Amino acid sequence: MSAGPSKNNDTVGSLLKDIADYLTSSLRALRFADKRHWGPDEFEQIRALEDALDDAKADFQELGVLVNGQFYYEGDRTPESLNELRALLIKYEFHARNFKDWIRQGGPINPTWLSETKELQLELHRTQCRAARRIFAAEQEGVWTRCLGAHQVYRQQRRNEEAERIRKQKEEAQQRGRETREGGTGRRQQQRERDLERIPPWQRHEFQQQQQQQQGKGPTGEGLRPALRRGRRLSLEDLVPCCNAVGRFERFGEHDVAFVCDFCDGFIVWPDLQRMPSTRAALDQTSGGSTSTATNTPTLATTATNSPRKLILPTIVTQSYPPPNLALSATTTTKDTETETTTETTYPNWQAQGLSVKTGEAKTVVFAPIAIANHIAPVPGDWLARIWCPYCDEYTYVDQGEDSEDEVKWAQDERGFEDLASFQEHLEWYHTALPVPSIPALLPKAAGSCAVM
Repeated sequence: MSAGPSKNNDTVGSLLKDIADYLTSSLRALRFADKRHWGPDEFEQIRALEDALDDAKADFQELGVLVNGQFYYEGDRTPESLNELRALLIKYEFHARNFKDWIRQGGPINPTWLSETKELQLELHRTQCRAARRIFAAEQEGVWTRCLGAHQVYRQQRRNEEAERIRKQKEEAQQRGRETREGGTGRRQQQRERDLERIPPWQRHEFQQQQQQQQGKGPTGEGLRPALRRGRRLSLEDLVPCCNAVGRFERFGEHDVAFVCDFCDGFIVWPDLQRMPSTRAALDQTSGGSTSTATNTPTLATTATNSPRKLILPTIVTQSYPPPNLALSATTTTKDTETETTTETTYPNWQAQGLSVKTGEAKTVVFAPIAIANHIAPVPGDWLARIWCPYCDEYTYVDQGEDSEDEVKWAQDERGFEDLASFQEHLEWYHTALPVPSIPALLPKAAGSCAVM
C-alpha cells in the first residue's frame, strides 16, 4: 500500500484526503463482502467506519470557516500539523489493511477493531482541531492569546450578551410605549367625560356602550403582544453545549475533575470535586453579591452511557436566571403602583457550588464556562492551560493626565494565571463583593445598654 504523496508536497488537505481514502476503501470492502455469516459485530464495524468518515468530513468543513476560509486550512504546511497527520495516516493504513486481510481469510471479525476505529476517529478529530488552532495562533498579534477552542466559547458568549442587550432594549422600548399610551389614555378619558357632558341624557347610555366596546378590543391585543415577544434570558449557562463541543470533561485521578481542550490539549483542573456544577450559585441579595451557601444547585451526574473517565456537562434549559450583578433589591410600594429599585455593582457572578470528595462539604468553585472561554494554550512542555481574567480585560479607568482624561484599558499580565487555583484566588480577592451588613448593625447602640449608664 502506498503511504500517500511525497513529503515535499504534503499539505493538511492532501493528508486528510489520503486518510479519507483509507476509510472509504475499508467501507467499500466491507459493503461488498459476503454477509451471509455476519453477526452484530460486523455490522457495528460498518457503522463505526461510516461515523468516522462523516465526522472527519464535518470537521474538515467546519474548521476551515474558523481560520478565514477553506483555502488556508487545506493548504496549510505547518510542520507540527503535517507530522501528526503523517503518523495518523500510517495508523489508518494498517487499520484498512486489517479489513482487507480479514475479507480474504474469512472467519469472525476481530472485536478489538471496533474500539480501534473509535480511537482513531477521536484522534483524527483532535488532530484536525490542533491544526486549525496553529493557523489561528499564527494570525494573532501576541503570543499569549486565547486558544481557538476558548475563542469559540468566548465569541458565543459575546453573541449571547449582544442578544440579551437587544432584548432589554426592546423591553425598555415597550415599557416606554405602554407608559406613553397610559398617559394618552388618561387624556382621552378626560376628553370623553367632557364630551359626555355635552350629550343629552337620553343618548349617554348608547355613547357609553360604544366606548366600552372600543376599550374592550384594545387591551386584549396589546396585553398579549409583550408576552408573545418576550424571549428567554441568555446567560453563561447557555454556553454549556459550546463547551462540550470544544473539549471534554474527565475524572482526573481520584478526587479531581479536568477539562481537556481538543484544540490545544490543555488541562483545566478543578481539585477535590465530586461533580462538575452545571449552573452558577444563586446570589444572596443580603450579602452584596456573594453567593448563598444554602442554595441547592444541580450538579453533573455521570450517565450510564458515558465511560468512567469521561464526563459530559449537561445542557441546562431554564426560563430565566438571576441578574449577575444584583447586589441589593429594595421594594417601594406607592398608592397606585409598586416599583422596584435595584442597585447594581461591578462584581460578576462567577461562583458555582460543588461538593468536596474528601469531606463531602459544599465548596465554591469557578463556573466551568468562564474558565473554558478564557484559557490560553499551554507553553511547550507544559500540560496545564493558563487562564486569562475576562473581568480585568474589560476594566477601564480614567487617566488623570494634564492634557486629557481618556479612559485607559487595564493592563493585566498577558500570560494569564498559571492554573485554576490562582485564577480563583484572584477572583475572590478582586471580583467578589464583601457581605453588606444589616442596618441595625450600623446604628449605634441605645443609651440604656451602656455599661456606664
